[in-house]
Amino acid sequence: MGELWARKTRRKFKWREWRYQVFFEVPVLYTAPPGITVGPLTKVKPRAKLIDISWRKSDTESAKESSKTYQDKAIPMEVIEIQKHFHPIYKITGTESSCKHTLTKFSNDEEKWANVHTAEDEGCSWVLLLDALQGQEKASRAWDNALQQGLSHTICCLIQRKRRCWDFMPPNTTKPFATTTICHLIEIMSMLGLVWKEFDMKKTSLSAEGNGYMVKSEYVPGLGILTRFSRLSKAEHKENRIVPCEEIKRLCFGEVPSLFDTVRESLQVSPGRLEYCLKRLLPKLGHEHRKLILGKTEEPSRSLMFPITFELIAMTAKSVHIPGSKFRRLPNPCKDNWNPGLDAAASDKHYYAQEEDRQANKDRAAQQHNTRLLVLLDSLHLAVEMVDERLKDLVAKPQFGEVLALHLAAVLDQQNTLNLELANATGDNPKEKILINFYLNNIFPAAVKEPVEAVSGTQTPDSTTSQSAGSDEATLSPATTATEERSAIWLGLMFKMWSWLFLHDFNPEDKMIERSEFKNNRLPIYIG
Repeated sequence: MGELWARKTRRKFKWREWRYQVFFEVPVLYTAPPGITVGPLTKVKPRAKLIDISWRKSDTESAKESSKTYQDKAIPMEVIEIQKHFHPIYKITGTESSCKHTLTKFSNDEEKWANVHTAEDEGCSWVLLLDALQGQEKASRAWDNALQQGLSHTICCLIQRKRRCWDFMPPNTTKPFATTTICHLIEIMSMLGLVWKEFDMKKTSLSAEGNGYMVKSEYVPGLGILTRFSRLSKAEHKENRIVPCEEIKRLCFGEVPSLFDTVRESLQVSPGRLEYCLKRLLPKLGHEHRKLILGKTEEPSRSLMFPITFELIAMTAKSVHIPGSKFRRLPNPCKDNWNPGLDAAASDKHYYAQEEDRQANKDRAAQQHNTRLLVLLDSLHLAVEMVDERLKDLVAKPQFGEVLALHLAAVLDQQNTLNLELANATGDNPKEKILINFYLNNIFPAAVKEPVEAVSGTQTPDSTTSQSAGSDEATLSPATTATEERSAIWLGLMFKMWSWLFLHDFNPEDKMIERSEFKNNRLPIYIG
């Protein structure tokens, strides 16, 4: 258990059985917004006294205020004790006081790291997990160097201390174990930078590794699924840290926060839900094109940019970037690997037809680069939000889904032609410029074209008379207005796509394994 947690162990003599009982404390881990005031462990409600009943009427308003599950005053707190019927909640922030409350070792200096760790197999692995979570918060916040350290984060790891008795431990268990749930385990491992390699609940086989950590599971009779957390090498918690936003509770399970949320629909791109999602949200997309996106064809045309699923995500997903922060990485919600073959920032540049000396920017000082990067990220985040506000008014219209479906179909149909042009890129004619020109010249006309049934209608005598009116009374025809609206939708989606891809990033090794049914699932998981 480590020295600090071992201090909470107590022995109590049981006179009836003439023996000692051993009591100890272990953590219960979960993830929640930093302003949460409730946790999984509650206290026994005390009996109401007469004096309490007489004061109850006068304290009604204050009781309602303190009983809220989320309160802004709890955000800066490291120990949350607002609701008295819950055990204290300890927030993991990486500070010395947070380490003290979570009984974790705190080190001010960088420790030397040994190459081999063969002796770390006797203690409880959840002690290493707490060390990893505290180390992540400390290192990533120091690298980010934001003005408000952690106050802008919308998710964090928290623990409560649970008192257990060794009498009720399963017979095959030799070490105290911590407790969490399957959904919180997935979120915590993703926040630490681990990639799931195996996720088979039927065989109770869970395996994830990455960023110097590894976790594996086994089934223990009389207990359930027991996992063990291991540390393999030194971890990095800098630019590769997952954005600490509440939206990762959806992204970890293949659900993307998107514009479709405004019409009470969800964009689900996990392997088991993508096909149904495409049929529901994009009914105009043909069956053959759906098979290409799902990878069901024998010889699908591979893009030299990135898989088309990421194009769908970037065009419709909401920006989860935190203003004032440089974190960009997100859990991969789809089955395709993220291996971009171009620079999203350069694509934005060519989208606006602006020229600048990129090499001169690379030669500047690192501090200036970080400052410019932060300004660029915040500016793009604000621009994406403004575009989203406009697109929210259009997402409920059928034109939005039609433009999106026609765009994906055109990209899939012309993928080989685009790949040939990208293969001929040079220094004077980079891939980003070729891509934008190709999209404007080839994809744009195909995406904004009117459906056949909408443009081939018959004309009535009244419409013929109105069309022959003088130029002074001439106005835009309905077809022209509809074309302009479709053009505005496509241009907005294109700007949003390149900006979103610059604001966010994915681990190239990360790939979604179907687990969408475990979102908000509270199946107990034990950490040995």
